[in-house]
Amino acid sequence: MPELPEVETITNDLKDVLRGECFERAEIFNSRSVVDKLGLFNKLSREKITKIDRRGKFINIFFENDLVVTFHLRMTGRIIVDKSAESLKHERARLIFNKVILHFCDVRKFGRIWINKKSYYESETGISKLGIEPLSAKFSFEKFSELVSGKKGSIKSFLLKQYPIAGIGNIYADEACFYARLRPDGKLE
Repeated sequence: MPELPEVETITNDLKDVLRGECFERAEIFNSRSVVDKLGLFNKLSREKITKIDRRGKFINIFFENDLVVTFHLRMTGRIIVDKSAESLKHERARLIFNKVILHFCDVRKFGRIWINKKSYYESETGISKLGIEPLSAKFSFEKFSELVSGKKGSIKSFLLKQYPIAGIGNIYADEACFYARLRPDGKLE
């Protein structure tokens, strides 16, 4: 499952290849992969990308006309960018831009794509419920201590919840516990 570092890398790669691109059209091959509002893709025609960012494990692509396309890769989702319109294995959706094509592939069909207005994309996708970004300047040992203070349950369970700290998944929760010399099933008190 892609976790924060992988999603950060994907986001940075997308910034390089999609900079200045204009949207042409979407082709959806699995309607379950796109959450509602399919008609909004028509409003993206000829709209230019203004920004691409990451929040937790979500990738957000912002457009000039105040629309945002959000991806969550979940367990097996992948984003492949190339110039070929050739169908890819497990391709669930395709976003076609003026020079490149963004293929959304997902073996298990858990990944999701949303298209929303900027004013409410965070609430529609669940981004509004995410906690602090561990790569932000606001995150420190003191902030972590504050977040964990008074909590019960296992350390790993705490790290996997996305509302205290965003983006940590199974692998990195285990790695963090290993480097801190803590048992993942150790109790918070």
